[in-house]
Amino acid sequence: MLFRSLTDLKNELQNINEKVVLVGDGAVLCSKFLGEGLENIMLAPFNNRIQTASSVAYAAFEKINNGETVKADELMPVYLRLPQAQRELNKKLGVK
Repeated sequence: MLFRSLTDLKNELQNINEKVVLVGDGAVLCSKFLGEGLENIMLAPFNNRIQTASSVAYAAFEKINNGETVKADELMPVYLRLPQAQRELNKKLGVK
């Protein structure tokens, strides 16, 4: 699911009752915007925030230990926003 704004993201997160950990290069921005209004949202520690091969392997290890497996061809990334280049092109074209 793509979110066009942080407000859209916040609205979606209000419907989630599970713990949500923010990671990636936009995690701090999201954390600051979301503020303290959402108690189930937390910012990952810095050393775990940026994607690395080892952090992906660790996440997979945790899933395997919990009996949760998925076939490699079923793995799909979840992007919260369109890439910046696409957002800028959409802006030039007047696409919302």
